[in-house]
Amino acid sequence: MEPVIHKRYADLEPDEVDEINLSDICTVSRVSGLEKFVSLRSLLLNSIGLETLDGFPELPLLEQLELNDNHLSGGLDNLVKLKELTVLRLSGNRIDSVQELRPLRHLKKLQSLDLSRNLISSDYRSFVFDLLPSLKWLDELDRDGHREYEGEEESTDVVEDEDDASDDDDEAVEVVEEEDESDEEDGLGTAFLAKDPREFQEGDEDDQEFEPEPDHPPSDSEGSSDEFHDNNSDEDEDAGKK
Repeated sequence: MEPVIHKRYADLEPDEVDEINLSDICTVSRVSGLEKFVSLRSLLLNSIGLETLDGFPELPLLEQLELNDNHLSGGLDNLVKLKELTVLRLSGNRIDSVQELRPLRHLKKLQSLDLSRNLISSDYRSFVFDLLPSLKWLDELDRDGHREYEGEEESTDVVEDEDDASDDDDEAVEVVEEEDESDEEDGLGTAFLAKDPREFQEGDEDDQEFEPEPDHPPSDSEGSSDEFHDNNSDEDEDAGKK
């Protein structure tokens, strides 16, 4: 195991590594070479052929440990040093008795445990929940049989529904506003059509202002016409006297 760890995490100091995943990339019968990784919070050792947990290192910050699909039949007392552990996956191993689970009662923060696909023949759910008061999920189900994270998904759906409803309300408000504007325009048009046409004619007449003729001296042609008219008048008067 040490050569694989060194190759994968050679660029980091051991105390800088908070997650190690060696699942399906090596085959070992026991865990070794992890003592220096004191900052680990997640350790995934699925399908690597583990047969024992003897000598499992003390990892004071470890919160998640996955040991799925190995050959473990017991030895869980080697995990009681993991005081911060909240998630433990032991699916697909060879545990055949609920008595092998008793050491887990020392894991006071354990919230999720997976024992599916082991060899325990009896119904162990009630036993395990009573053994581990802090446990919330067993084999991805709570004590009542509800699936893990199901509540969070429902909560997310509710939030999405509320967002959709809010969007629908906004669209409805926009439609109402557009209808109000349309009604106002229709009202103005109706009022315009309802007016007496005589009002517009009177208004047009009132708007017409008298424009005086511009003051300018008579043109030569206008003067000649007046003189011609005066001469004709004199001639008419002389003819009458005669």
